[in-house]
Amino acid sequence: MSDISLPTKSDQRVLISTSTLIQRQRWQEPSSPEQEDLLSQRLGSISQEKNDSKEQLYRDSYEIFDKLRQLSPQDSHTIATLSQLVELTYQYTEADPYRRIWELCQRLYFPVENNTHLLCSVRDWLNDHEPLPSLQEARDQDEDEWVEEHNAIGPTWIWEYARRHLLRGNFIESTEILTFALDYVDAAQKRSISKIIDMMAELDDMVSNCTDDATLFHEKWAAWHERCKANDCALNESDGRVPISEEIWTVYSILVGDDSVISMEGTYFEVVLGMAWFARPQVSLSTLHSTAQRVRNTSDDDPCSFLLMGRFDDAFDAMGNNVWLHTHLGYALIITGHMQTSKETAAANATDKEDIVDPIYYSIQTYAQMIASDYDMLEEAVYYLDCCQSNKEIWIKQLLGDPVLPTKDMDRVHALLDIATECGLSQVEKHIHRGLGLRFEKQHNIRQATVEYGKAHDLKSLDRLAHAGFSAYLRSGTLDNVVTDMPSLLTSPHYAILIQYHDFRQHLSHQEWQQASETVLHLLQNEHLPTKFEIVLLIDVLQILRESKHYFSAKHYIQLINIYKQVGDDTASQDFIAKYYKMIEKQELKSDIITAKIRERLAYKAATAPTAVC
Repeated sequence: MSDISLPTKSDQRVLISTSTLIQRQRWQEPSSPEQEDLLSQRLGSISQEKNDSKEQLYRDSYEIFDKLRQLSPQDSHTIATLSQLVELTYQYTEADPYRRIWELCQRLYFPVENNTHLLCSVRDWLNDHEPLPSLQEARDQDEDEWVEEHNAIGPTWIWEYARRHLLRGNFIESTEILTFALDYVDAAQKRSISKIIDMMAELDDMVSNCTDDATLFHEKWAAWHERCKANDCALNESDGRVPISEEIWTVYSILVGDDSVISMEGTYFEVVLGMAWFARPQVSLSTLHSTAQRVRNTSDDDPCSFLLMGRFDDAFDAMGNNVWLHTHLGYALIITGHMQTSKETAAANATDKEDIVDPIYYSIQTYAQMIASDYDMLEEAVYYLDCCQSNKEIWIKQLLGDPVLPTKDMDRVHALLDIATECGLSQVEKHIHRGLGLRFEKQHNIRQATVEYGKAHDLKSLDRLAHAGFSAYLRSGTLDNVVTDMPSLLTSPHYAILIQYHDFRQHLSHQEWQQASETVLHLLQNEHLPTKFEIVLLIDVLQILRESKHYFSAKHYIQLINIYKQVGDDTASQDFIAKYYKMIEKQELKSDIITAKIRERLAYKAATAPTAVC
């Protein structure tokens, strides 16, 4: 039986006031005033050296993001690259408020050193950002600043900080404070405290030497835990317990993993660590998440509490509207596989209807729009949006605008086009080509505009250019700027017939009568033949009809005669017939003479035509 004598804990114990937290960084105490001065100067210089430029922060962040997007999660350089984002919080004023968040995520989700025990890592983070005073610091405050309440077992701060250091896993600090408490207690209480100190030393030794082997650590922890509980079995309910010994009992109850006691002590993070160290020792991230979720969250406005739980959407909500933080931290969590998002569709959305995607992608969209509009970081914005799943092409097109970037020079637009090609953003490529087409058309460079519209598969614009080309031909008699060597242009029915008519005119000019006769028959059968072009073709075909050789069969002559009957007697077309004949034949004749020539040649050819053309 153990000789430890510990009293019970009062159910009416008052929660520790968080106002007693000492909110200052804990540094190793310098050994001399000169060293202390040098340290102060260095800290001051670090603060002064921080860069206030948001733009430079965003550009430096992009350089890191650009490296990350080219790495796989399994790449050995991924973690090292992510650590560069954490370093930015030390370099930039804008990022400094989020260092606490970044450093927790680094310890939990992309640790630089994988051999560090998870609880030790979280403990160190908490000590860095919410430091507790050491024994000497607490004594100095007691003497110089506080009017501290004392009782029969010493100043109350002894027990507060002993408990809270213990909850965190600061076993050495808690031991130092409890050792100091020995000066205030009687012999029986000294034995109890000494036993607690021995238990803590045993656990500290396990943490220092056994955490690399999870199985061994659990075996040793379980045996240690049973030995701790055995001390409780030695208690006799009839023992006289006095209220002042509740402090010792509370420390002991924490050590043996009493949930009801642990949950009443310290801050949210300290309770989570206390549960993990003493009630259910954690070695995996998922079990730490579970523990954090079971603890009542007294820091629900603190994103770090949700990050500890693995509740990322809630964490980002608590972070406010800093889209730089959302974008880079969210991307870091996604590429490391910790933040699960909806599965991306096999292909980007080919329509302009957006899909509903995870909230983080809307933050990335907002960030991309901001850096593009405020800092002209268009190329960078496109790369950010490229990671936004099925909406990426829609959002990039929105970013570029319609028409595309009218105030940017051609080189800039072509640079963005190269990025779209590199990233396989076919819809964005088409959007940019269409924008370039509009520019060239505005500059009256119709040929280049046609090329761009063809690359964009912009049938509407190609049809418009085709109509304009036919209209210009009817006015001038010449076909200019017709692009004939792009297969994609044939997808526009109206531009396809313009190409076909251009080829027909080329055959005529080279006296390639057979090819010309075949082409004109295709043109006459095309439902997209422009208005008045039956007349145009009848006048054009006179050159073939003048040849002694037959290039049409009897059936084809009948077809031409039927077309002549439809248009030859149309009084509204007579002026056009005379005008067009003059442009093509360079001879001015009245329309009735022209129609008579056509009728005469058709009649003769039909009368002498073979059944089929050889």
